Amino acid sequence: MAIQRWDPVRDLLVLKERLNNMFEDISRARGWTGNSSRRRATAGARQWTSMRSPRATWYGSNLPGVPPADVEIEVDEGSLHVRGNAAWTSACRASRACASSGRRGDSRWSMQLPATVDRGGIQAQHREGVLEIVLPRRKDEGPSRVRVDAS
Repeated sequence: MAIQRWDPVRDLLVLKERLNNMFEDISRARGWTGNSSRRRATAGARQWTSMRSPRATWYGSNLPGVPPADVEIEVDEGSLHVRGNAAWTSACRASRACASSGRRGDSRWSMQLPATVDRGGIQAQHREGVLEIVLPRRKDEGPSRVRVDAS
């Protein structure tokens, strides 16, 4: 049997890893995000599905436990912001023993809008726990041709 010597640096590294894991778990549970690394920045991030067609781009996400009245969508200078709030019920707060099918608390998501989006035609629908956002494309005149003169 080999003798293993005590290494304080190794113990500090183990402690650091355990604390990092604990803070990541807390951040994920509360929906916080950080920007120190990609893994931490996406902790607890909501999953979105997107599809494109020649006429529009469609985004969809599950929002279990978020009533349609608690979903807010804002469009400002080139950005789309989505916010939803899945609150704990009073019975869950009292017992602290409720099962959850998704995140609780505030959920936020933002994206930059492409220049081709018709901002006035953006539509959103919340049905059976699924939020769907349709970003229609602007109807331009189409491609234009430039005549080249030979001189």
